[in-house]
Order: sequence, then structure tokens, then C-alpha cells
Amino acid sequence: MLALPADYSLLEVLYLFAGYYAVHTAVLFFTLGVYGGSLRRKKFKAGEWFLSVCLAFLLGMQGARGLLVIYGPLLAVEVIRCGAVLWAGKRLKQADWMIGIWVLMNCLSNFLGSRLPISAGVDFSRNIRKGLYKLWKVVVPDIVGIMGGHSSGVPGRICLGILLINAVVILFAILYKIWKKRELEAMEWIYLVVCASPVMTALMVAFTTVESTGRYYFVFLAVLSLAAVMLLARQENNLIPIKVICWAAAGFLMVGNLFHLYVPMMKSKEPPENDYKAVVDFLKENDYLLAYASFENANTMTLVSDGEVRVAPAASVEKMDICKWLSSKEWYPPEISRDQVTAYVVTESQMPEFFVFLQDKEDEIKRIWQTGKFHIYVSDYNYANIED
Repeated sequence: MLALPADYSLLEVLYLFAGYYAVHTAVLFFTLGVYGGSLRRKKFKAGEWFLSVCLAFLLGMQGARGLLVIYGPLLAVEVIRCGAVLWAGKRLKQADWMIGIWVLMNCLSNFLGSRLPISAGVDFSRNIRKGLYKLWKVVVPDIVGIMGGHSSGVPGRICLGILLINAVVILFAILYKIWKKRELEAMEWIYLVVCASPVMTALMVAFTTVESTGRYYFVFLAVLSLAAVMLLARQENNLIPIKVICWAAAGFLMVGNLFHLYVPMMKSKEPPENDYKAVVDFLKENDYLLAYASFENANTMTLVSDGEVRVAPAASVEKMDICKWLSSKEWYPPEISRDQVTAYVVTESQMPEFFVFLQDKEDEIKRIWQTGKFHIYVSDYNYANIED
């Protein structure tokens, strides 16, 4: 997974936002391990189940991502599994009921965790009318990008295509087994959960106003990796040539991306020229050393500036309130003085929400610059809020 990406979006997941996504990834694979183990044993271990429910609650405090990446897909697949048992003409056993109850408990625990006053909330509205357009024009390109489809050369794209075909073939083989009323192995149910995770995230982003970014779909790389491992585990001799082809493709991607992405990045002494660097350079040149932006943009800009500019994350540009993850209350009033020059960095898509924040402040907060998708506003008074 570390050597496979050929795009900077996944590097953000692995390094810049590791404090957020590492927790989700660890809980994802722990939960899948408990789920798969319970399916194999046809019974549960109370300690594992209790721990997973507690982790679901804590993850809910981080926002809605846990429900999208882990518990929503897990519940959907568990419903399909129970339906498959009935489709095969069998009755649900006690173990099936217990596993289903455990999955439901995880979902409810995660949801309750997200409803606490101290939890990190996510504000968004529906985008039903333009959902399909956003899915095709924005979400799908972001998915292709994080998988390396835009930055890989022709050989790299061929290798990605091979791994993607393998993943799709395995998915349809599993669905075919369900249709033929055959019993699935625990790993096959786990694979369905991993496949459902990025699909549900993509649909959620497409049909809401949440701004799409490639890192939201990082689990797609896990789908390709798990599919390759499942192919290797197959014992049929006639699959040996296919195994060689898939693993040769994965090996080529790892070595190729190492030299394409990692080596130039480690040799570079300056961050790449892009909109983030342009914003940071402008803030430094004009001595705007404190700014606020959305979670993603704030962390990236602070990193690009090497800490010279403190761009603190705001939970929403509508309220400019404190972001409750990977931030400190020392970056917001009243912990810092309100009587200081403050910049606000917002994207084009965030402007409707930001206009709400600007109400009654139009004379104090002025737009002074724009580059790419970013608008920079400045005031002589810090209007950020430490409370919602």
C-alpha cells in the first residue's frame, strides 16, 4: 500500500492526515477481523465484540467517516449475508442472529458517538438533482486519480487495469456464488465489505454538497490489494499464469511509483508549485501569519509553509468554529487575542456558506486576493469561534 500510490492524494492520507485516517484504517481491519473470525467459528468472543463496539463509539466522535467507511458497508453486507442464507433455503441459526445483532450494535454505537456535543460534526446538504453529474465529472476522476490513473504512464495504467479487472472478476465470482446458493467463505464476505466501503463513500459525496477529494476513496487501493491476495490464495493450477501476471503488475507499480513519486519528492528541497504554495507565499509576504481554512486546506497549507504560517482548521466556514480533530484551542479566541490581523481562506465551492459568516461583517472582512480555487479575505479583528 505504501509503494503502490502514484498520486499525491494518497500520500496525504498516509502522512499528512495520518492522525485521522490511521485510526479509521486500524479500526476497519480490526472490525473486519472480528467479523471474519465470528463467521468462521460460528460463535462470538465477548471480549472482541465488546471492544469493537467501544471503538465504534469512539470513532463516531470523529464524525461520519466511520459510518461511511466501516459500519454502513458492514451492515449492508450483513443484510445481504442473512438474505443469502434465506435465499439458499436455509434457516438463520443462533450464530447468524448473534452476528447480525453485533453488527447492528456497532452501527448504533457509532451513531450515538457522533451525536455527543463534543463530537466533530459534518455539515452538508443534499445534491440530488446534480448527483449523477457530480459522480461522473468529479467523483470518478478523483477515484481514478488516487489510484494513479492520471499520473501513471501507459505501462502503469495497464498494470492498474490488470489489478482492477482481477478485483472485478473476484467480485462477480462471489456474487455468482450467492446467486447459485453456494456458501461463501468468511474472506469473501470481508471482501464484499471492503468493496462496499468506497462505493458508499462515493455515492454519499456525489449526492451531497460535500466537496470531493481523492483521499476519501483510499479504500479502493485496499480492494485491489485484497483481490490480489485472494487470487494468490487460490489453489487451482490453471490460475498460476494469471497469478504471475497480477503480481508482476503489482510489482511493476511498486517499483515504478517508487522512482516516479517518492525519489523525486525526497530529493526536492521545495514544495511543488501549486495553489496551496501560492496562498502560503502570499500570506507570508504580507505578514498574515494567522489564518483559518477548512480542515483539509488548513493542514496542507501549514505543512507547505513549514509552520511559518499557522492556518488553523475551521469545522465550517459558515461559523468559523473550532475543528475538534487535529487542532488546539490555543489557535482560536479567546485563547489568543482577537485584536490581530486574521486571514480567511475559502474555496469557490465554500463561498455560499462563507457568505453566511460574512453577514454583518462586510465592512470589516474584505477580499484581497484570489488564486485558483482559493479566495483570501482579511480582517483586523479575529472573528473565529472556539464554540459552535
